[in-house]
Amino acid sequence: MNFDQRENHRKAISGLKTRIEQINRILDNTPKPGTIGPFGQPIRVSQRSIGNLIRERLRHEAALAELEAEDRLVAPMASSKKAIDIVWEQIDHRLVGLKLMQIAEDMLRIHQDDLARIRHENRLNSNTYSELQQRVRANLERLDECAERYYQAYCDTWAAQGKRKSAAFVRCVYQRAIMELFAARVSAVKSELASESIRTNRWENNVLNATFTSFDREVERLKARWVRKLEIEAIGCEYSESKSELVGVQKAEHVEPVAQEKVEKTASSSVEPTSNSASNQDKGEADIREVAPGVGLPLVDMRKPASIIAKETGRAALAKGAPYRGVPNIDGIMRAVKDRKATGCTYREASMKEFGNRKWADRIRYWHNKLARGE
Repeated sequence: MNFDQRENHRKAISGLKTRIEQINRILDNTPKPGTIGPFGQPIRVSQRSIGNLIRERLRHEAALAELEAEDRLVAPMASSKKAIDIVWEQIDHRLVGLKLMQIAEDMLRIHQDDLARIRHENRLNSNTYSELQQRVRANLERLDECAERYYQAYCDTWAAQGKRKSAAFVRCVYQRAIMELFAARVSAVKSELASESIRTNRWENNVLNATFTSFDREVERLKARWVRKLEIEAIGCEYSESKSELVGVQKAEHVEPVAQEKVEKTASSSVEPTSNSASNQDKGEADIREVAPGVGLPLVDMRKPASIIAKETGRAALAKGAPYRGVPNIDGIMRAVKDRKATGCTYREASMKEFGNRKWADRIRYWHNKLARGE
């Protein structure tokens, strides 16, 4: 069963808002000092009760602000559910399951060592609640350590499959593995302490419940730290992916003209002149043909290499006002090139003026050099 942290946040936020509204209504309806009741007697209001309500409202408002901040962090983790489902299906769960089994055995041994150490240190301590607090803190520390090892196991498995870490993978591991680990461990710790309390009658129920409430609050803070940590890593992966896509587009722009020249050269070499062709009838006379009749392009010498013919044709078409091939934001790039020529600014400055960021600087440089060569 998936553990939906964002749904729990929303329920907690709704409950806190409802309680704050109740306290505000109670305070608004509280009679002021000196108010006379319907029977002519002054209404007595306990200032201590009013103070308790105000303090409770302040605590709820602080908790509400903290939960809303955590919910804003959890929101990106809950997005792109389809991408997360696809990544989860691609993970080799057989391999990662063996790794997690080994981690569970190691953490069980560490937990038993911690329990023996805490009991030995508190064997002469008459305050039994000190041992309870120490055990809760130890479980919290081991939970953080176990989550770290879980995440590393998934990362190692993903790398062993030959796949690159992505933002969807990071968020997938958080939602499908880390959050379920938190839910399972919190339930196990509470069950262990509650059963021991029933068996030994060492701790009172109200103290145990207060300890559990404090433990839940610390676990929520631990979740928030993990959300921040993994969201930072996910955003870094997104930037890396966008940078890789930009480099691939730039390489494609540079490779495409060369590939076109090779195709045209191959096509021209496959056509052999016949005995009745003009080139065979008169070797000294140039074979002049019109390129794209009706467009108004100049005549070219068909004896030239195909690459030179392609370049001359392209230059002539651009001079006649023909549009460039389908390049994203070509109009903006051309404006940035003209601005760079007019003002002498750098490519990055031209990119910032036109697009508001610097990632187009390489494309502006490429087209500036292309136009400078007359291509």
